[in-house]
Amino acid sequence: GIDCAPDQHEKFNRWYDDTHIPMLMRFDEMRKVERFARLGNDAAYPQYLTLYHFDTPDAFQRYQQSRALAEALEETRGTWAQKGYDRQWRVQYQSTRKFER
Repeated sequence: GIDCAPDQHEKFNRWYDDTHIPMLMRFDEMRKVERFARLGNDAAYPQYLTLYHFDTPDAFQRYQQSRALAEALEETRGTWAQKGYDRQWRVQYQSTRKFER
């Protein structure tokens, strides 16, 4: 979950979509990335949510140690050193079941 300063939304979304996600997706075992924007103005929840999909928990653990993640985090620190965005939380979940039509 991520928030960003009101005057940074355009810069943040362009950077996230065009720079950050492509850097992370260099890790071959990342299967899918989904981004969401909060509906409404409830500040109790972050403005943006991103889901990163991996086939297995082991793939996620390898990602945690990957060069792709290390380089993306280094680039993030450089781009956002002046602040403007704030990661609210980060958590890992494992799929337990899928329901689809």
